[in-house]
Amino acid sequence: MEWVYTGAKGRYLNFTIFIRDHVDQYGNSGFVSQSASKEAYQAGQRGEICGNIKGTNPPPNAVGHKPKTTQDDEEDVPF
Repeated sequence: MEWVYTGAKGRYLNFTIFIRDHVDQYGNSGFVSQSASKEAYQAGQRGEICGNIKGTNPPPNAVGHKPKTTQDDEEDVPF
């Protein structure tokens, strides 16, 4: 794997977790990807996908997660 770096206590590799707002046809609700260095990202390189995330619902505080609203929610607005 590229972009492994050595720190004070060992070797490290950064990952990024992508969470979707739906489950795909294979039952995946997201995936884990290796994070590219800033220089590599700017040069158009992307990290390898390392694995998938299984689940039925993303956590409500997930980045980019938008709770679904219903017609009843919109009728409660006082203006």
